[in-house]
Amino acid sequence: MSYHHHPRASSLLPTESHHSSGFTPSMQRLMDKQREYEAFYKIHQQSQQLLDFLSQFSDQYMVLDGGSEAVGDVVEHWQTAFRATHLALASLEQQRKEAEANETSTHNLLPERLVRIPVATPNEVVDPAAASYNPAESSS
Repeated sequence: MSYHHHPRASSLLPTESHHSSGFTPSMQRLMDKQREYEAFYKIHQQSQQLLDFLSQFSDQYMVLDGGSEAVGDVVEHWQTAFRATHLALASLEQQRKEAEANETSTHNLLPERLVRIPVATPNEVVDPAAASYNPAESSS
């Protein structure tokens, strides 16, 4: 029995001649498979590195996404804050004009408080629960 070396199969092998290297065809195929495995392993490692990079990028993107929502919430409330500031300044200006018309002192005119914060003296401790306004307590 003779085994023919199929010409089409040789075109699939690397360009190195296996006849001149002294290796048998099975050893040459084994070496080719080892090179193929090494190339595949490198591709696998690079794919894993890409996966790790994209995973880290995803985590950072989620942080940015949450931060942008917080910024959006703040920007959404700016209009209300500016409107309240404008109303306070307009009220102050109106009080100043009325004081000038009545010829009273405008030195101590302050705007109406927009936020009420309990303030304690250095010797006093403020309990936030006790400092909150309860209409039921004031009516009795």
